Amino acid sequence: MIPADLLRRRIRCWLSLFLLGLVLSGVTAIPLAWELDVLARLVGPGDSGLALWIGRVQGGLHEAYARYPFLAYGTDWLAFGHLMIAVAFLGPLRDPVRNRWVLTFGMIACICVVPWALVFGALRGIPFFWRLIDCSFGIVGIVPLWFCRRDIDELERSEPGRIVGQSPLFTPDVLLGDVALGDGQGTLFTRSGDWLVYACLAVVCCSLLARFRPQRKPKV
Repeated sequence: MIPADLLRRRIRCWLSLFLLGLVLSGVTAIPLAWELDVLARLVGPGDSGLALWIGRVQGGLHEAYARYPFLAYGTDWLAFGHLMIAVAFLGPLRDPVRNRWVLTFGMIACICVVPWALVFGALRGIPFFWRLIDCSFGIVGIVPLWFCRRDIDELERSEPGRIVGQSPLFTPDVLLGDVALGDGQGTLFTRSGDWLVYACLAVVCCSLLARFRPQRKPKV
């Protein structure tokens, strides 16, 4: 049996790698125009499919930003979504067994990337080779999550108070074991989670007041 400390270190390493990928995917969704300029210089002009596609996307993005700069607001929220998903994975870093559902959510999302990219990429006219690149994010992303899930299952069997044995299905049995009690402090959310709700309500109220505040008439 693998020691629990070693399992926890391995889980943290895999989760940190996945978190790094999420954060980079989110942050790089903001300066798209600059990134495409750099990518176009690296690829260079040419008649290859990649060079033509990069040049087409670069021209379309610059034209759209010049005429409709508010379109970049959509990718700003795309970055926000990635970063908030990364925040959810902080739970397994603190308590992998209790928050294993987050890994299940992440694995489902990685699996759904493949059909999503293939279907909607075809509808939007994205070249097939670029759709395969998009699919690779889900294929590569599920690898560290799968290793984490495997180590969490092993950690659950090795820790006191966790599942240490199972009886056959539909077979009456009695399992005995020691249950480790918590420290009584609760989680961070149970201790101060209400403050997040209050802060959100305060921001919403301030925004509504600022929106509907009567405007002062200019003095003549």
